[in-house]
Amino acid sequence: MLIPFGISAQILDVDDITPTADSLSFKYSVFGALQIDRPISFVYNARLGGSVSLSAPKHFLVADFNGGVNISGSQQLLNGGTGHLRYRFLPQKRIHPELFL
Repeated sequence: MLIPFGISAQILDVDDITPTADSLSFKYSVFGALQIDRPISFVYNARLGGSVSLSAPKHFLVADFNGGVNISGSQQLLNGGTGHLRYRFLPQKRIHPELFL
């Protein structure tokens, strides 16, 4: 029986990713956009997204999400979105593990 095993690494340079307080902190942001274009008929492009982060002295949890829809008249052209969840423990260390989904 063969059991597959893999290891991957990633280098991220992100501002304000390390908890600075000795207590629990919560940050969030939300964005939305609506674009209307009329080359031949009206095309609507709506987007919604945001980010939530929860940090403690030895833990860091981040959830990012976004989605959008493009509509022309009564026909839906495109509908999609993404979500990303990351958990970091010992974020003060220079090299540290991170779990993501």
